[in-house]
Amino acid sequence: MKELTVYTINNKQELKELLSHHKISFLPRRGKINISLDHMTETDKLRWEKKLCRYFFECGCDMGARFSVAFLLLFVAYVLFFSDLKNMLNYQTIVYGIASVIIGAVLGKLLGLIYYKIMLYNTVNKLLKREQIVN
Repeated sequence: MKELTVYTINNKQELKELLSHHKISFLPRRGKINISLDHMTETDKLRWEKKLCRYFFECGCDMGARFSVAFLLLFVAYVLFFSDLKNMLNYQTIVYGIASVIIGAVLGKLLGLIYYKIMLYNTVNKLLKREQIVN
């Protein structure tokens, strides 16, 4: 099992470097981000650590799963409303159903990766703009 990756943020520079350490991962990753800034309360530190960890280590799998379910439901609805009974369960319909689930999963995964990358940049920028980060 891969060991846990830990990042510690002590100043603005290390927070900026966190973005350069971020790599798009197609597999789930585990890790922890610790904020050790003196001017922040413990509650703020925990809140920001949770956000940064979520966006930094996210692989897009959850959004891929949601999209695959949504595409499956849309495909089933399409088949039920726009197909006649004799063509409902033929080979072509089953192949299209499987293809729609795969397309939904891939599309959701890619959109999830883009979304969480944008959210990571926004969160880091919000944290950088806070007055508590002096150095």
